[in-house]
Amino acid sequence: MMLVIMLFAGIGSAFGQKKTITVNWNYNDFVEVEFYNLDNSSWCGYAESGVPEDLPVGSYRLYIYNNNPDVYTITSIKVNKDDRTDEYNPNNHNCIEIYFQEDCTVDISITKAASFKTVTLVDFEESLAYAEMYKKSGNGDWSWVRGNSETSWELSPGFNYEMSITPRNPMLYAVTAVTVNGAPMAFTKDEDDDRYIIDLPAINDDCEVKVELTKLGESSTVTITNITGGWVRMKFYDKSNNQFVNSYSPYEFLEGKDIRMTIATQVGYKVKNLTVDDTDVTEKYNKDGYYDFDNISGAHTVSVVLEEAITRNVTVNAGQHAGFYELSSDNANYYVNLDSPNSDLSQDLMFNEGSDVKMVFPCEVWKDDDHQYKLTLKDGDKPVELVKDEDNKSRFVYMIENIKSDHTLTLVFEQIVYHNVTVNNLGGEFDVRLDYDDNYSYPGTGRDLPIAEGTDVKVTIRLDQGFAIETVKLGETDITADYNQNGYYVIKNLSEDVVLNVTTIAVGSYEISSNFKGYPQGKTYFESATYEKDRTNWGRFTKGSDVTLYMKPAIGYDVTSVKLIKYDENNNYDSETEIIGDCQTNANKEWVYVFRNLSAHYQVRITATKKPVVAGQKVSCTLGNEGLATFSSEYDLDFTNVSGIKAYIATGYNPDNKKIVMTRVMTIPAGTGVLIKGTPGKYAIPTVNKNFYLLNMLTGTDVPTTINQYSWDNSVENNNYILRKNDSLFALANKSAVGENEAYLQVPESIVQYANTLGIEYIESGDMNGDGVITVTDTILLLDEVLTNP
Repeated sequence: MMLVIMLFAGIGSAFGQKKTITVNWNYNDFVEVEFYNLDNSSWCGYAESGVPEDLPVGSYRLYIYNNNPDVYTITSIKVNKDDRTDEYNPNNHNCIEIYFQEDCTVDISITKAASFKTVTLVDFEESLAYAEMYKKSGNGDWSWVRGNSETSWELSPGFNYEMSITPRNPMLYAVTAVTVNGAPMAFTKDEDDDRYIIDLPAINDDCEVKVELTKLGESSTVTITNITGGWVRMKFYDKSNNQFVNSYSPYEFLEGKDIRMTIATQVGYKVKNLTVDDTDVTEKYNKDGYYDFDNISGAHTVSVVLEEAITRNVTVNAGQHAGFYELSSDNANYYVNLDSPNSDLSQDLMFNEGSDVKMVFPCEVWKDDDHQYKLTLKDGDKPVELVKDEDNKSRFVYMIENIKSDHTLTLVFEQIVYHNVTVNNLGGEFDVRLDYDDNYSYPGTGRDLPIAEGTDVKVTIRLDQGFAIETVKLGETDITADYNQNGYYVIKNLSEDVVLNVTTIAVGSYEISSNFKGYPQGKTYFESATYEKDRTNWGRFTKGSDVTLYMKPAIGYDVTSVKLIKYDENNNYDSETEIIGDCQTNANKEWVYVFRNLSAHYQVRITATKKPVVAGQKVSCTLGNEGLATFSSEYDLDFTNVSGIKAYIATGYNPDNKKIVMTRVMTIPAGTGVLIKGTPGKYAIPTVNKNFYLLNMLTGTDVPTTINQYSWDNSVENNNYILRKNDSLFALANKSAVGENEAYLQVPESIVQYANTLGIEYIESGDMNGDGVITVTDTILLLDEVLTNP
């Protein structure tokens, strides 16, 4: 007992004591140090070099951040002259841990590289725009670089960097020219925001960057002359695209724009009186919730008087779990972090009556190290169904519209119960696909797959060719008949561990091959119950199955013959039949033939001939207001005598400025993708009857097509780009739609690496051999020159 008493006495004598930690380092601008108390898991704040901090005696973690590791290196860390450098690991939290009972001094030594180079913005008006610098790594990532200021950066030589310039008022100002050490530099505008991107060449010397910011026109102003009764936040939107444009004073806009003004008040206040240009517009504002400056010009004044408003409380009761949620309205925005898993959290949050209150969660299911939890929400006693956020599909929301009363929201995190689905292979070759909750998995034989309780699990058996199902059992229950009737089986409302026992038998298989005769080659696809549609001209299929063959001729060609050559079991010739009359065509302009109850080996030989051209026939092409569009046709075309527009193909790539080289052409083969540039309007392009080929990276489409970022053709990995007309560049595709008779750019990834956008470099004169006519010969000569001397 005496030992325990003495021990408590010892702790009590130290409790509440404070000692001083002093951290010293050089190059203060590029290093940050912060304290974290390990005893009570609390953040203690940032340190200043040479400034002592009084902190309770105990264990601490010192986070040491180097904000420019390319130029600055932390060479030593000493605690009371004891070298602790080896404990500091920049790749592991950038920290050391110390326990101190007496005053403590931490000395950090930093060395500056001698080989750094400086990039400086000159004649740059920071009031009009701000700049940032990013370093490009070999894997395509970007890392932000901290500079001496917003206009000067010390950089490691030999690397490529990206500078971004963002006008503070993008409606009024745009970047129109960039030079590096006096030489013109290409730049692009980011499609997702208002940044202008400048790809700097490898930095090997100090350089000066000059950015020309041009005012796009005369400006109109809105001045707030009076705010009485509280604070407000003014927001202005471009009505043409509902895009937020300004929320800071002075409020300037491009003359002639239609501008919408909204006013967010502090909680507990509402607009009592609103005056615009000495006219009372309160009634109109309160009715609409906004005020419009249509075709804005000149200078405008706004006066706002507030009065107290009725408020409503939203009480949130959250159970034990980590995570966060947001509650927001026009006049309030709360971010609540639920990082106290050992205690309940209750919050009373206030909003103006009549507000639309939006509650946002990052996901429906929360995870910790050992378990998963399903989030359920109640508004009072009423269960609430969470829906996906339209602005961000990875988040879930609950909306309280026009709040009229107090609300009590209860968040409950219920641990998800899982049951195992086990698949046993009792003979034969197959995969079992389990579809559940918008996911799917192919469990290995005998392996348990945990799936949440209450889930409907769809079972699909993917047989190898030549095998058929003999039996399917769910536990001891035979479900073969149910499975065969639908082609799948659904385990409803999973409530226990289940075992699937599948037995298959060998029934034999047959081969089908297909090909287009002559050139250009079309594409063929096969599809059956156990064979997914793919780009192939050969397949092995189960005896007795139905197999669909899709035949897509090259653009500008029609299928004129489909011959079916039949072979017996031993691959001996049996017969030859013309089956074009048994084929159908679908919306994708594919010819379709179905083998019913497959009982032999087959070859399919397809003949396609060029569509005939009628004398004087013309194809219509419309160029929109942007003066730029992609185009393709099912006929050979002649642009020679069409005034007002020019046609270009993509013949090369310039890696120095990330631009696609576009070469003007006069005649193009059917299906060729071209870039049309010129005066907006509708044009009639004459058809011709030629037979030649262009080496071109633009791919024409004859039906509406959805393309992904990447495609694999002939084992070559390609990047796909679509034309962004407004910016006059090509952007990396992401499940992008390409319309009928349009085109997209397909570039080998080995040539264009890590480029989200590609500029356009036009070559107006494609007559490389000087014969006065631009032909395929000129294109080949030009391509050789571009690739040899990009």
